[in-house]
Amino acid sequence: MGRADCTVFDSQFFQTKECYDFYSGLSFLEAFVFGVTENGCLKGIVVGYIQKDGGKLKQYFSRRAIVTGGALLADDISDKALSALLTYCRNKLNKKAIYIEFRNFKDYSLYRDVFRENDFEYIPHLNFHIDCSSEEVIQKNLHSSKKRDIKAGFRKGAILVDSPSLDEVREYYRILVDLYRNKVKTPLFPFDFFEKLYQSDWGRILLIKYQNQIIGGVTCSILKNKTLYHWFVAGLDERFKSIRPSTLATWAAIDRTLKERIPISDMMGAGKADENYGVRDFKAAFGGKLVEYGRFLCILNPVLYHIGKIGVKILKRMNISFFGLGYVGCVGMGCLAQNGHKVIGIDISSEKIKKINEGMPTIVEAGIDEIIREQHLQGRIRATHDYMEAVRESDISFVCVGTPSTNNGHLNLNYIYQTAEEIGEALKEKNGFHIIVIRSTVFPGTNKAVGKIIEDMSGKTRNVHFAVVSNPEFLREGTAVNDYMNPPLTVIGTDCEKARDIMTELYAPMGAPIETVSIEVAEMIKYVNNSYHALKVTFANEIGRVCKAYGIDSHEVMRIFCMDKQLNISPYYFKPGFAYGGSCLPKDLKALKTMAHDLYVETPVLNAIESSNQHHMENAIEWIQAVGHKKIGVLGLSFKAGTDDMRNSPIIHVIEALYGKGYEIRIYDRSVSLARLIGKNKSVIEEKLPHLNCMLQDDMDSLLDWAETIIISNNDEIFKSVRVRDGQAVIDLVRIKELEKENGYRGICW
Repeated sequence: MGRADCTVFDSQFFQTKECYDFYSGLSFLEAFVFGVTENGCLKGIVVGYIQKDGGKLKQYFSRRAIVTGGALLADDISDKALSALLTYCRNKLNKKAIYIEFRNFKDYSLYRDVFRENDFEYIPHLNFHIDCSSEEVIQKNLHSSKKRDIKAGFRKGAILVDSPSLDEVREYYRILVDLYRNKVKTPLFPFDFFEKLYQSDWGRILLIKYQNQIIGGVTCSILKNKTLYHWFVAGLDERFKSIRPSTLATWAAIDRTLKERIPISDMMGAGKADENYGVRDFKAAFGGKLVEYGRFLCILNPVLYHIGKIGVKILKRMNISFFGLGYVGCVGMGCLAQNGHKVIGIDISSEKIKKINEGMPTIVEAGIDEIIREQHLQGRIRATHDYMEAVRESDISFVCVGTPSTNNGHLNLNYIYQTAEEIGEALKEKNGFHIIVIRSTVFPGTNKAVGKIIEDMSGKTRNVHFAVVSNPEFLREGTAVNDYMNPPLTVIGTDCEKARDIMTELYAPMGAPIETVSIEVAEMIKYVNNSYHALKVTFANEIGRVCKAYGIDSHEVMRIFCMDKQLNISPYYFKPGFAYGGSCLPKDLKALKTMAHDLYVETPVLNAIESSNQHHMENAIEWIQAVGHKKIGVLGLSFKAGTDDMRNSPIIHVIEALYGKGYEIRIYDRSVSLARLIGKNKSVIEEKLPHLNCMLQDDMDSLLDWAETIIISNNDEIFKSVRVRDGQAVIDLVRIKELEKENGYRGICW
């Protein structure tokens, strides 16, 4: 950026390294600093931040780049250099923010044309600067009514807390939360901002205390004895009308300028010039000079800017209750509160209730402490024993209670059913639609049982007055907060359209795909996930043991294994169907097992693969026998379509077994020709199916006319056109969806 000492700048606090470092240390802000040089000398600096509010979607619609204090410009900066700086700002922030706003605290009228040429609109904004050169000047300009209010407030017992404790700062923050929730349109910084400022060398938080209670305050930035800025003035003015806490807090900031010998007290804005603001009248009474230091606004994405201005439906705030404040419940309520929803927790544990109501989590988990503390300060989180109150004051109830195992491996669902009874009892007296979300891991069918219990207890009708939704969680301990806020997908199991729409609205801010499925699919998916994860762990460990026996780096092996996203780490093979076959999988699995055996390494998972595959083939044979037909038509002989490879084709085992039991069999496979068979393929047929010549058909239609039972064993495209006659059975081993509507259709795994 050139030699910084070439140009002397009259910098404000917001244009300093101290400010940039402060912004950079806050997780909810992304700080930036840009500069421009001319002839090797620094001529302009822009310091600002991108504020990231709430969840992913809210951030998407509210990303704003704020340059507080405006650009820092040398007196002799050229129009060309300023234009280059503004162009650079736009280009660098284009993908990160919806708009850029320069909030100027000094006169930039000389540069309006340059800003306008670079797509920055000038918006007139007013401000008050208070001359604090002496106490006499301050008293002269101060309105008489304010003098009386200030004297009266302190006379009645209010005191100024100049060096507050962090707990007192939290009390002040709660006042700010209420103010911003009810009256201020812009988002309030999280408490981390105030905590970090409180700990800084330049930050000042001045509080007003009355009868041992914090009733107002102001945040100030003071650096190098220059301007003092009034940030975040707030007070409980309605509760303490005679004390006037906001007036006392503002006076505290002005008085501090005298003690610090700071010439100007900047009140940081009095609204747009063409609009009336009550706060402008309030600030005017302190005797400041009214100045117009307009803002510059560049809209980078007009569509999203417009949406953000009018508000979007998906950002609607909801009232939510959580039954169970353990791991799943604590993380869930914290993250939903962080997205702006109001959450109430219910638990039988008094200790958990106490922790939540003190702003502490009930679990140990990275990041959850800050979230619970922050959202408690924001007034979005509380806990109670009263389930009647919780249901009455919420629209959605999440059930996150435990489902421990019984001695025989089943789930103990008593806590689920007990919670259902409580919710049902509460719904008796409640009007309006209510959603019960089962977050706990439960067997398929549990949600419908819960719905029946609630119907019986409440006298209300499922999917009319309430809905039960299955919404499994996929959280890893240690990364649960990140997993919740950044899920790969969200699964919503429901048969109620209204519930589906509301739950979609709730989860839209996460920005992840939302899969709406049947309740039973949603209930089952968690078991599939966890079982597969267990399989992955044991598989990797068995590979590790074999590698160790050979002196091979197992981690390097698995690193390479995971690089294959086409087969290894992909949806490929994850489609229930028939047994595996072919030339590679059976042979190489057997070889790996043999390696392990020779090295005296136990591999029970690897050993189980072949037996499970064999069992799947035996299951198919039993199905065919159960149908009772003797004329069997087989469509597909090779282990997959488009090849004549019959090595270890599982259907050959099935045909061999059926033939041995006296079944008549005919086969059609357009890729298989006896005349062309050579090598291993030929020897397989000679050994396993020496009568194939009699079975193999050239015409599929004639086979279909003859067969009583049709077996489809690979996914050749022409099998989609099969037409099934009355009385004919179809056993599908690969899932040809076009046939599922046919009478007599049976899928092996679906």
